[in-house]
Amino acid sequence: ESSSDENAFHEMNKFAESERFKEMTMAGASSKEDEVLANQPPGKAGKWGKRQGRRPGPKRTDEEIAKIRADRASKKETIIANG
Repeated sequence: ESSSDENAFHEMNKFAESERFKEMTMAGASSKEDEVLANQPPGKAGKWGKRQGRRPGPKRTDEEIAKIRADRASKKETIIANG
C-alpha cells in the first residue's frame, strides 16, 4: 500500500510540473468564466441590492393578547376533553 501512495505522489508531482498543467493554469487565469462567477451584479437580493424583511403586523395590546391566549386555552381544553 505504501508503494501505491508513493507512486500516486510521484505521478501528481510529475503532472504539477508538466507543460500541460502550466497551460491549464494560464488559460484559467484569463478566463471570462472566472470573472462572470466572481462579479455578481447588484440588486439580486432585493429592489435596492439588499434583502427586505417582512412588514410587521399591527401591535396588540396586553388585553388583546390575554383574550387570544384564553381563547386558545379553552379550545385546547375542548379538544382534550373530546379527545
